[in-house]
Amino acid sequence: MPDKRIISLLPIATEIIFAFGLHEQLVGRSQACGLPDSFSDVPVFTTSDINSGLLTDLQPDIIFVSEQQFAEIDEELKTQLISEIKICTIKADSIIDLPKIIREIGAILDCQSDAQELTERLNDRIDIIKHKLKFIDNKQAVACITAFAPVGCETEPPSELIKIAGAKTLANENGEAVDFDQIRIQDPEVIIVMHSGYSIQQSLQNINTLLDLPGWNELSAVKNNKIFIADGTKYFKQLGLGSVDAIEILAEMLHPKQFIFGYEGSGWIKFNV
Repeated sequence: MPDKRIISLLPIATEIIFAFGLHEQLVGRSQACGLPDSFSDVPVFTTSDINSGLLTDLQPDIIFVSEQQFAEIDEELKTQLISEIKICTIKADSIIDLPKIIREIGAILDCQSDAQELTERLNDRIDIIKHKLKFIDNKQAVACITAFAPVGCETEPPSELIKIAGAKTLANENGEAVDFDQIRIQDPEVIIVMHSGYSIQQSLQNINTLLDLPGWNELSAVKNNKIFIADGTKYFKQLGLGSVDAIEILAEMLHPKQFIFGYEGSGWIKFNV
Protein backbone atom coordinates (compact mmCIF):
# COMPACT_ATOMS: atom_id res chain seq x y z
CA MET A 1 0.00 0.00 0.00
CA PRO A 2 2.71 2.51 -1.06
CA ASP A 3 0.45 5.46 -1.83
CA LYS A 4 -1.61 5.54 1.38
CA ARG A 5 -1.09 8.41 3.82
CA ILE A 6 -1.76 7.47 7.45
CA ILE A 7 -2.63 9.43 10.59
CA SER A 8 -2.44 7.43 13.82
CA LEU A 9 -3.73 8.89 17.08
CA LEU A 10 -3.37 5.52 18.80
CA PRO A 11 0.09 4.45 20.06
CA ILE A 12 -0.56 0.74 19.52
CA ALA A 13 -1.54 1.40 15.90
CA THR A 14 1.61 3.47 15.39
CA GLU A 15 3.76 0.66 16.79
CA ILE A 16 2.16 -1.85 14.44
CA ILE A 17 2.58 0.49 11.46
CA PHE A 18 6.31 0.61 12.24
CA ALA A 19 6.42 -3.17 12.71
CA PHE A 20 4.93 -3.56 9.23
CA GLY A 21 7.59 -1.23 7.80
CA LEU A 22 5.05 1.41 6.76
CA HIS A 23 6.48 4.25 8.86
CA GLU A 24 7.26 6.39 5.80
CA GLN A 25 3.51 6.61 5.17
CA LEU A 26 2.81 8.14 8.59
CA VAL A 27 1.86 11.81 8.15
CA GLY A 28 0.40 12.51 11.59
CA ARG A 29 0.41 11.07 15.12
CA SER A 30 -0.57 11.77 18.72
CA GLN A 31 1.81 13.01 21.41
CA ALA A 32 1.57 9.61 23.09
CA CYS A 33 2.98 7.89 19.99
CA GLY A 34 6.69 7.56 20.67
CA LEU A 35 8.78 7.67 17.50
CA PRO A 36 12.53 7.53 16.76
CA ASP A 37 14.20 10.95 16.53
CA SER A 38 14.40 10.60 12.75
CA PHE A 39 10.60 10.86 12.63
CA SER A 40 10.28 13.78 15.06
CA ASP A 41 9.02 16.00 12.24
CA VAL A 42 5.80 13.97 11.87
CA PRO A 43 3.03 16.41 12.95
CA VAL A 44 1.61 15.87 16.45
CA PHE A 45 -2.01 16.58 17.35
CA THR A 46 -5.08 15.40 19.23
CA THR A 47 -8.64 14.74 18.09
CA SER A 48 -9.53 18.34 18.97
CA ASP A 49 -6.86 19.52 16.51
CA ILE A 50 -8.40 17.67 13.59
CA ASN A 51 -10.06 20.17 11.24
CA SER A 52 -10.77 20.65 7.56
CA GLY A 53 -7.61 22.73 7.09
CA LEU A 54 -5.42 20.04 8.63
CA LEU A 55 -7.00 17.36 6.47
CA THR A 56 -6.45 19.50 3.37
CA ASP A 57 -2.78 19.96 4.29
CA LEU A 58 -1.99 16.35 5.22
CA GLN A 59 -4.42 14.64 2.83
CA PRO A 60 -4.65 11.39 4.81
CA ASP A 61 -6.23 8.29 3.35
CA ILE A 62 -6.59 6.48 6.69
CA ILE A 63 -6.94 7.68 10.29
CA PHE A 64 -6.54 5.30 13.24
CA VAL A 65 -8.33 6.35 16.45
CA SER A 66 -9.70 4.72 19.56
CA GLU A 67 -13.46 4.47 20.03
CA GLN A 68 -13.24 7.20 22.68
CA GLN A 69 -11.25 9.50 20.40
CA PHE A 70 -13.75 9.03 17.59
CA ALA A 71 -16.58 9.98 19.94
CA GLU A 72 -14.77 13.24 20.78
CA ILE A 73 -14.63 14.47 17.17
CA ASP A 74 -17.06 17.21 16.22
CA GLU A 75 -20.17 15.67 14.62
CA GLU A 76 -20.07 17.85 11.49
CA LEU A 77 -16.40 17.05 10.93
CA LYS A 78 -17.07 13.39 11.71
CA THR A 79 -19.59 13.30 8.84
CA GLN A 80 -16.98 14.82 6.52
CA LEU A 81 -14.34 12.35 7.67
CA ILE A 82 -16.56 9.34 7.13
CA SER A 83 -17.45 10.46 3.60
CA GLU A 84 -13.91 11.34 2.50
CA ILE A 85 -11.43 9.31 4.59
CA LYS A 86 -11.24 5.77 5.95
CA ILE A 87 -11.70 6.07 9.73
CA CYS A 88 -10.53 3.00 11.64
CA THR A 89 -11.60 2.77 15.27
CA ILE A 90 -9.52 0.36 17.30
CA LYS A 91 -10.52 -1.07 20.68
CA ALA A 92 -7.41 -1.77 22.76
CA ASP A 93 -8.28 -2.68 26.34
CA SER A 94 -6.42 -5.90 27.07
CA ILE A 95 -3.36 -7.84 26.02
CA ILE A 96 -5.80 -10.56 25.02
CA ASP A 97 -6.91 -8.17 22.24
CA LEU A 98 -3.38 -7.72 20.87
CA PRO A 99 -3.42 -10.49 18.20
CA LYS A 100 -6.85 -9.35 17.01
CA ILE A 101 -5.67 -5.73 16.77
CA ILE A 102 -2.59 -6.72 14.78
CA ARG A 103 -4.67 -8.77 12.34
CA GLU A 104 -7.25 -6.00 12.05
CA ILE A 105 -4.66 -3.35 11.21
CA GLY A 106 -2.90 -5.81 8.92
CA ALA A 107 -6.09 -6.32 6.94
CA ILE A 108 -6.71 -2.56 6.69
CA LEU A 109 -3.17 -1.89 5.46
CA ASP A 110 -3.01 -4.97 3.23
CA CYS A 111 -0.26 -6.50 5.37
CA GLN A 112 -1.91 -9.79 6.27
CA SER A 113 1.25 -11.88 6.01
CA ASP A 114 3.20 -9.40 8.17
CA ALA A 115 0.37 -9.44 10.69
CA GLN A 116 0.36 -13.23 10.79
CA GLU A 117 4.12 -13.37 11.28
CA LEU A 118 4.09 -10.72 14.01
CA THR A 119 1.19 -12.37 15.83
CA GLU A 120 2.86 -15.78 15.76
CA ARG A 121 6.12 -14.32 17.03
CA LEU A 122 4.45 -12.57 19.98
CA ASN A 123 2.30 -15.60 20.81
CA ASP A 124 5.38 -17.85 20.80
CA ARG A 125 7.11 -15.59 23.35
CA ILE A 126 4.11 -15.64 25.65
CA ASP A 127 3.62 -19.40 25.22
CA ILE A 128 7.20 -20.06 26.33
CA ILE A 129 6.47 -18.32 29.63
CA LYS A 130 3.12 -20.00 30.12
CA HIS A 131 4.60 -23.45 29.42
CA LYS A 132 7.41 -23.06 31.95
CA LEU A 133 5.06 -21.77 34.64
CA LYS A 134 2.05 -24.04 34.19
CA PHE A 135 3.01 -26.31 37.08
CA ILE A 136 3.78 -23.53 39.57
CA ASP A 137 1.17 -23.67 42.34
CA ASN A 138 2.45 -20.91 44.59
CA LYS A 139 1.40 -17.64 42.99
CA GLN A 140 3.36 -14.83 44.64
CA ALA A 141 1.34 -11.79 45.67
CA VAL A 142 2.77 -8.71 43.95
CA ALA A 143 2.19 -5.04 44.72
CA CYS A 144 2.68 -3.03 41.51
CA ILE A 145 3.40 0.53 42.64
CA THR A 146 2.02 2.75 39.89
CA ALA A 147 1.76 6.04 41.81
CA PHE A 148 3.78 7.94 44.41
CA ALA A 149 1.35 10.72 45.35
CA PRO A 150 -0.40 9.09 47.03
CA VAL A 151 1.31 5.71 46.95
CA GLY A 152 -0.94 3.15 45.33
CA CYS A 153 -1.32 0.23 42.93
CA GLU A 154 -3.58 0.25 39.90
CA THR A 155 -5.14 -3.18 39.45
CA GLU A 156 -5.35 -2.81 35.65
CA PRO A 157 -3.53 -3.33 33.36
CA PRO A 158 -0.72 -4.81 35.52
CA SER A 159 -2.89 -7.66 36.81
CA GLU A 160 -3.24 -9.47 33.49
CA LEU A 161 0.48 -9.10 32.77
CA ILE A 162 1.34 -10.35 36.26
CA LYS A 163 -1.02 -13.30 35.85
CA ILE A 164 0.68 -14.43 32.64
CA ALA A 165 4.03 -14.05 34.45
CA GLY A 166 2.88 -16.57 37.06
CA ALA A 167 1.89 -14.37 39.99
CA LYS A 168 -1.08 -12.34 41.25
CA THR A 169 -1.70 -8.70 42.07
CA LEU A 170 -3.24 -7.39 45.25
CA ALA A 171 -7.02 -7.61 45.41
CA ASN A 172 -9.48 -4.77 45.67
CA GLU A 173 -13.18 -5.61 45.75
CA ASN A 174 -14.33 -2.48 43.92
CA GLY A 175 -11.60 -2.69 41.25
CA GLU A 176 -10.08 0.65 42.25
CA ALA A 177 -6.42 1.33 43.01
CA VAL A 178 -5.02 -0.33 46.11
CA ASP A 179 -3.74 2.28 48.58
CA PHE A 180 -0.85 1.83 51.00
CA ASP A 181 -3.07 0.89 53.94
CA GLN A 182 -4.37 -2.03 51.87
CA ILE A 183 -0.82 -2.90 50.80
CA ARG A 184 0.13 -3.21 54.48
CA ILE A 185 -2.90 -5.37 55.23
CA GLN A 186 -2.37 -7.71 52.26
CA ASP A 187 1.41 -7.77 52.86
CA PRO A 188 2.73 -8.70 49.38
CA GLU A 189 5.67 -11.03 48.86
CA VAL A 190 7.04 -8.86 46.07
CA ILE A 191 6.90 -5.12 45.34
CA ILE A 192 7.51 -3.81 41.82
CA VAL A 193 7.68 -0.07 41.19
CA MET A 194 6.32 0.51 37.66
CA HIS A 195 5.17 4.13 37.58
CA SER A 196 4.03 4.69 33.98
CA GLY A 197 5.49 8.20 33.92
CA TYR A 198 8.91 7.33 35.32
CA SER A 199 12.06 5.70 34.05
CA ILE A 200 14.11 3.59 36.48
CA GLN A 201 16.22 6.63 37.39
CA GLN A 202 13.17 8.82 38.02
CA SER A 203 11.66 6.18 40.29
CA LEU A 204 14.94 5.96 42.20
CA GLN A 205 14.82 9.72 42.70
CA ASN A 206 11.40 9.31 44.32
CA ILE A 207 12.10 6.11 46.25
CA ASN A 208 12.23 7.88 49.63
CA THR A 209 8.49 8.41 49.25
CA LEU A 210 8.19 4.66 49.83
CA LEU A 211 11.02 4.22 52.31
CA ASP A 212 9.57 6.87 54.63
CA LEU A 213 6.09 5.34 54.78
CA PRO A 214 5.06 4.16 58.26
CA GLY A 215 5.06 0.37 58.25
CA TRP A 216 7.17 0.06 55.10
CA ASN A 217 9.97 -1.84 56.84
CA GLU A 218 7.46 -4.35 58.24
CA LEU A 219 6.32 -5.54 54.81
CA SER A 220 7.34 -9.09 53.90
CA ALA A 221 8.68 -7.94 50.53
CA VAL A 222 10.97 -5.47 52.27
CA LYS A 223 12.14 -7.96 54.90
CA ASN A 224 12.90 -10.55 52.20
CA ASN A 225 14.60 -8.00 49.93
CA LYS A 226 12.19 -8.48 47.03
CA ILE A 227 11.84 -4.92 45.75
CA PHE A 228 12.19 -4.22 42.02
CA ILE A 229 12.03 -1.09 39.88
CA ALA A 230 10.96 -1.29 36.23
CA ASP A 231 11.08 1.27 33.43
CA GLY A 232 7.43 2.29 33.49
CA THR A 233 7.61 4.74 30.59
CA LYS A 234 8.90 2.14 28.16
CA TYR A 235 7.14 -1.05 29.24
CA PHE A 236 4.15 -0.30 31.47
CA LYS A 237 2.69 2.94 30.12
CA GLN A 238 0.08 1.52 27.75
CA LEU A 239 -0.97 -1.56 25.88
CA GLY A 240 1.23 -2.28 22.88
CA LEU A 241 3.83 -4.56 21.39
CA GLY A 242 6.02 -3.68 24.38
CA SER A 243 3.50 -5.40 26.65
CA VAL A 244 5.09 -8.72 25.66
CA ASP A 245 8.45 -7.30 26.72
CA ALA A 246 6.77 -6.31 30.00
CA ILE A 247 5.61 -9.89 30.58
CA GLU A 248 9.15 -11.16 29.98
CA ILE A 249 10.49 -8.55 32.41
CA LEU A 250 8.01 -9.65 35.08
CA ALA A 251 8.84 -13.31 34.52
CA GLU A 252 12.53 -12.51 34.77
CA MET A 253 12.07 -10.67 38.07
CA LEU A 254 9.65 -13.14 39.63
CA HIS A 255 11.27 -16.38 38.43
CA PRO A 256 15.02 -15.74 38.05
CA LYS A 257 15.84 -19.45 37.99
CA GLN A 258 13.55 -20.10 35.02
CA PHE A 259 14.02 -16.98 32.88
CA ILE A 260 16.89 -14.82 31.67
CA PHE A 261 15.73 -12.53 28.87
CA GLY A 262 18.43 -9.90 29.29
CA TYR A 263 16.35 -6.95 30.51
CA GLU A 264 18.06 -6.60 33.90
CA GLY A 265 19.89 -3.29 34.15
CA SER A 266 17.98 -1.66 31.31
CA GLY A 267 14.33 -2.69 31.74
CA TRP A 268 14.47 -3.35 35.48
CA ILE A 269 16.76 -3.41 38.51
CA LYS A 270 16.58 -4.97 41.96
CA PHE A 271 16.45 -2.39 44.73
CA ASN A 272 18.41 -3.63 47.71
CA VAL A 273 17.01 -2.31 50.98
